[in-house]
Amino acid sequence: MKIAYCTERKSTYRANGWTEEQCAEFGEKSIDAVISGLQDVGHEVVMIGELKDLILELVATDFKPDWDLVYNAASGVVGSAREAQVPALLEAYEIPFTYANASTYSVSSNKVLTKVKRT
Repeated sequence: MKIAYCTERKSTYRANGWTEEQCAEFGEKSIDAVISGLQDVGHEVVMIGELKDLILELVATDFKPDWDLVYNAASGVVGSAREAQVPALLEAYEIPFTYANASTYSVSSNKVLTKVKRT
């Protein structure tokens, strides 16, 4: 299976002038471990990067990439629904991906909505 890996790399953001504190949640070791694990069981892994990198890749393939799946570990960097951005884009183009969908990320990252009781 060909798997595209979407996530932010600390080294990329540090190279663009972000401070260590701004990049605190971006891990390099876990990314490399996941890639190795996927490759060890026979998958081909293509490193994509963040949302903007994903958009460029999708445009380059006329929104028909040859990936079988996107491993989404992107947390986003801008906006209140930042974790929902990659899933929303992938949902719009019917590209299968791992982890939660856009609506789940949007609701779960909103503290007020997580406390609303259904009647």
